[in-house]
Amino acid sequence: AYVINGLNTTTCAYSSVTKIVDGGVKGLFWGHVDYDATPDTDDPTDPDPDVPTPPVVPDGTVVMPVDPARYWDTRAEATFDGQHRNTGRMGDTHTIQIAGRGAVPNDAIGVVANLTAILPDGPGYATLYPCGDIPWASHVNYAPGQVVANSAIVPLNSNGQICVYSHTGADFALDVNGFLPATSDFAGITPQRYLDTRADGTTFDGKAQRGGAVAAGHMVEVQIAGRGDVPKSASAAFVNVTAVGPAGPGFVTLYPCG
Repeated sequence: AYVINGLNTTTCAYSSVTKIVDGGVKGLFWGHVDYDATPDTDDPTDPDPDVPTPPVVPDGTVVMPVDPARYWDTRAEATFDGQHRNTGRMGDTHTIQIAGRGAVPNDAIGVVANLTAILPDGPGYATLYPCGDIPWASHVNYAPGQVVANSAIVPLNSNGQICVYSHTGADFALDVNGFLPATSDFAGITPQRYLDTRADGTTFDGKAQRGGAVAAGHMVEVQIAGRGDVPKSASAAFVNVTAVGPAGPGFVTLYPCG
């Protein structure tokens, strides 16, 4: 499973939910994107004999971290249980079973997933969502030939599945490193666009759109609570921010204003 996917000329950052063991993270590895992902058996179609099982979830747990595992790979590479592998490059939608596999129990209501787009045919984006209507939102934004990843917390549909939509043909890998138990207080929603500064940008409710590029050293406030599925009483939000066509090197920070 990958946490950061990078090329030798890139600076990459990434957020993740990770298990802590003896006061530290479980492991750290840097390698090529085409590393040997074959499980313990010689045949990548065979399940790994060390397939994980659902853990005991302590009372009050919001997000339950698990050891990262590959749940989907469009290439002829391994998944931890031999399912959802070698499905072929895609440029539309694909459904992935999550609940009831490995460490994710049948009654999980959401998943912490890392989606990697691998060598896309052209510029575009990919979105993770609980199947149904494709939302106007993105989780991974890519250019031709890139290998780029991002993390998301995604609600599962009633069958314990998520769907992936890709604007352009690409290979993909999906890793899972946590889930939301049935008792979790986390309120996952179908992703929606809450801000788009571009001249032709659109948001789900027509607000916070087409305001123009944000100048260096400046900020823009985005109303979250009270819009769409986010209640006015919400105290935090899990979001994905995309920098589009920056004028130079730099960084973007999300913070509670002030």
